Amino acid sequence: MKRLARATIVAVAALFALAVLASGAFRFLVPDLLGERLHNAARNGDIPRARVLLLFGSDINYATGIGTALHIAAIRGDTKFMEFLLQHGAAPDIPAKWQVTPLYFARTYNHPEAERLLLQHGVNPDTSHINPP
Repeated sequence: MKRLARATIVAVAALFALAVLASGAFRFLVPDLLGERLHNAARNGDIPRARVLLLFGSDINYATGIGTALHIAAIRGDTKFMEFLLQHGAAPDIPAKWQVTPLYFARTYNHPEAERLLLQHGVNPDTSHINPP
């Protein structure tokens, strides 16, 4: 019974999101705002929120000083969120400030599973040239 109720709620929410998208109600959201919200979803590991933001047109590779949502997920070692981002087209080897990559963060914060995931997606394994202040 709980599954049926949950499935119904998800279906209604999806239809609502599609109706909102079709109406163009979120055209006023600027790319920076969408990108910041995607970063917040990465900080919280909130895949459903990230999925909606991508539907609204958020740039999956939107970057600030800390980097992209993939950088943030790598800092946290959140491999589920990282896999979601990579499946939806996130650049796995994109550099941020001081040329820091998601792999560098995964190594720095000692997340071997995150490191392995990035290496499986073809990132450059050499991070020796990265030397942030």
